[in-house]
Amino acid sequence: MAKIGIPTIHGMARQKPNFGDEVRQNLTNRLDPSTRDDVIFKKIFYQGLIQGNQDKVWEAVNLKGGWFPMPRRKLWGFAREFFLFSIGDAASYQDCPSEDNSAYQEIHNKVLTAIKDLQAELDDESAPVVIIGHSLGCHVISNYIYDAQQNEGLWSETNQPSNFQSLGTTAFFFSAGCNIPLFVAGLNNIVPIQKLNPNFRWLN
Repeated sequence: MAKIGIPTIHGMARQKPNFGDEVRQNLTNRLDPSTRDDVIFKKIFYQGLIQGNQDKVWEAVNLKGGWFPMPRRKLWGFAREFFLFSIGDAASYQDCPSEDNSAYQEIHNKVLTAIKDLQAELDDESAPVVIIGHSLGCHVISNYIYDAQQNEGLWSETNQPSNFQSLGTTAFFFSAGCNIPLFVAGLNNIVPIQKLNPNFRWLN
């Protein structure tokens, strides 16, 4: 069996580096033992780039006191925490995407590093890829692919990605809880990614 790469990317809110372990185990259990070594999983963990700053802000908020009586204070704290660690991920990611060292650029560099590592483990630039994305991760992957196709973001006319780096060998993109409409609904011209290859399918 030819090797297959399965990159997984997480969504919003607090995440841990082991976020994809359960998915990997569940999928591995479904594979025939003779083919398991031919499936290479690669986690794209970007939360560490923004989590530290969010933790500092949350600590500075200091909800131990405040004028809200209990239990409303607890409910209000939960709502504020949710918005900071969930909506804050999306806001940080979208801020100044064209600037060097922005969260957008750093997160896309994380994606690129993972894709390069996956290619090295597969040792085959034409190996098929199956992407599994959740929530904000779907938007990140879509933007990453779009930038690669348009020579934007990390790329330029003089620094173009290889076909594998642009995820051009992707057979399937499975997205769950995809929130791309939240980011593009207000745009006059909504342009999707181009089909990665004739057999590519995006299943949402």
